[in-house]
Amino acid sequence: MQRLNLTRADLLAIERELCRRSLADFAKRAWHILEPATPLKWGWALDAICAHLEAVTRGEITRLLMNVPPGTMKSLLTGVIWPAWEFGPAGRPQSRFLGTAHKQDLAVRDSMKCRRLIQSPWFQTLWPMPLTSDQNAKTKFENSSTGFREAMSFTSLTGSRGDRVILDDPLSADDANSD
Repeated sequence: MQRLNLTRADLLAIERELCRRSLADFAKRAWHILEPATPLKWGWALDAICAHLEAVTRGEITRLLMNVPPGTMKSLLTGVIWPAWEFGPAGRPQSRFLGTAHKQDLAVRDSMKCRRLIQSPWFQTLWPMPLTSDQNAKTKFENSSTGFREAMSFTSLTGSRGDRVILDDPLSADDANSD
């Protein structure tokens, strides 16, 4: 049996290609940055979410509604991992994301996690993408290709524009049951 002698550059190129081909593969590789103390439990539902988000990226789906139980990684995949995947592996650094939730805190949480992922040494080694120094905040960060991710509460969405608008839990559980 012949042994392959792969260089670090070869291994990085393989990882870049695997992540480019699959949002799910990217998510699995990014997990250690986002949740280092929590083991990843992957299942078919996460594959389905990733497949649908990839279809949005390709323009095959223009409006996507996901109804999944709480705690199934929908927010993390949709509001954190997917924007980073579009910016880096999918080669769409000019994408503009608006992320919203019924509470501003939730929208900001996902924006910060996305920014943390993009600024991580792992991401920057594979897809070097500086964030601009004049727009690098918790609520909005922008990259050097004018792509951005902005967080806001659902009620303040009017007037903002983006290529992707992520409405993550626009109603609280209490509001959903009101008249």
